[in-house]
Amino acid sequence: MTRAKTRAFPATMPPLQIQASALQAVDALRVAEWLHDFDSWDRDDFVREIGEFIYSIHGSSCQFDRHLVSMLADQMQCYALCSRILQANNLIVTQNGGVTSGAHPAIGIRERAAIRITTLMTELRVTPRTRADVVKQPNETWLKEFLAGPFGANGAKV
Repeated sequence: MTRAKTRAFPATMPPLQIQASALQAVDALRVAEWLHDFDSWDRDDFVREIGEFIYSIHGSSCQFDRHLVSMLADQMQCYALCSRILQANNLIVTQNGGVTSGAHPAIGIRERAAIRITTLMTELRVTPRTRADVVKQPNETWLKEFLAGPFGANGAKV
């Protein structure tokens, strides 16, 4: 049997170099206030913030998205409530009169809420990846039209 080769870990690590622009980016992206105090979660504030953000990206064409935003806010509230429950209780609970033990039910509920939150945010195009697609799209369309020339893709003068 052969042993895997390992490298020695250095006794002292070199100091971490952080650029000033990275620090500014961290300051600009603050942690949500309710993450530290789940009682401060406010569904109406969230709906207003995300509505303003979606409107700034997509304009007035997003009026019907209010239904998806409402569902997203509901899932966010579920996540916050489960987090509050888990903060006050043990992660492992006894069940069946103390015979069995297992994960607190709020863990599974919060996990499913997080999956639904990500799905809804993707649908609303407010995740980092989907925002990048929205921003790139108009520039790529303009570039394709420019490269097609004055006669366009089908040979007709534009």
